[in-house]
Amino acid sequence: MTVGGEFTGNAWGRGADGLGFAYGWLRSSSGFRRDTAADPTLVGFAADGAEQVAELYYRWRVNEQLALTPDLQHVRRAAADRYTKPITAVGLRALYAF
Repeated sequence: MTVGGEFTGNAWGRGADGLGFAYGWLRSSSGFRRDTAADPTLVGFAADGAEQVAELYYRWRVNEQLALTPDLQHVRRAAADRYTKPITAVGLRALYAF
């Protein structure tokens, strides 16, 4: 299950900008759980639930051709493994249209 949305920048006078968010709850399949449990190289790996992902971004339209989007993502239970530590990633997307 995933859900998300984007607010346009009209509220703060920048209509081409956008503030977005998303959340995903990604349940592992029974086949994935079965295959990882049977793999001896994955000792200590427990794919028994759902990965959770959250994202927040801001799209800044610099001009007609360029938009920059700083992005923050947080992943909990990566690969649906209850033993993994949470992961936070920061990124920057660039879109150049010509």
